[in-house]
Amino acid sequence: MTFIKDNLNDYTVSQLCRALKFPRSTYYKALVCVPSNRQKKYETFSKQVKQIYDESKQRYGAVKICRSLNDNGIVCSLKRVQRHMAAQGLRSVVVKNTIITPIRELFRLTKKIY
Repeated sequence: MTFIKDNLNDYTVSQLCRALKFPRSTYYKALVCVPSNRQKKYETFSKQVKQIYDESKQRYGAVKICRSLNDNGIVCSLKRVQRHMAAQGLRSVVVKNTIITPIRELFRLTKKIY
C-alpha cells in the first residue's frame, strides 16, 4: 500500500498493481478499510506492552510485564504478552550470574602452578 502511494506521482494505480501482481480491486478496498474493534484493542495492548517495556528501561521480560499489566487491571496471559513482544522485536536484558564453585577455583589455581 505505501509503495503504491509513494509512486502515484510517476505511475498510475493500474500500472503499479500490474507490476506488483496485486489486484487493483484489493488496493481500492484497502483504502476504505476501517480497522475492527479487535484490531484496535490489539494495537492498544501492544502500545501498553511497549510502554511498560520502555518504563523498565528495557529490562522487563514477558513475565514481569504480564504481572505489571494484571496489577494495573488489564487482564492478560503470559502467552499474549510474549506474542506481542515477539511481534515488536522486544527482548529483555538477561544477565547471567556466574557461580564460582570451589572445584573450578581449585582447577584454575592448579593450572597456574604447572
